Amino acid sequence: MEGRFSGDLKVSKTLTVKSTATISGDVIIGKLSIEPGATFNATCSMKGAVKELKNDKEKATA
Repeated sequence: MEGRFSGDLKVSKTLTVKSTATISGDVIIGKLSIEPGATFNATCSMKGAVKELKNDKEKATA
């Protein structure tokens, strides 16, 4: 993404935020990539990642 965006944003796969981008609002994504120089002032939720992190943590403590 390049340019400015403000509001609710839903991306099912990967959101790539370019260095020239400014994003604010609520973001729901699958994966996130932010280039240096980008402005990202948003509440961000990653769908699907929570379950994977729990599984990795359980394996590490087992």
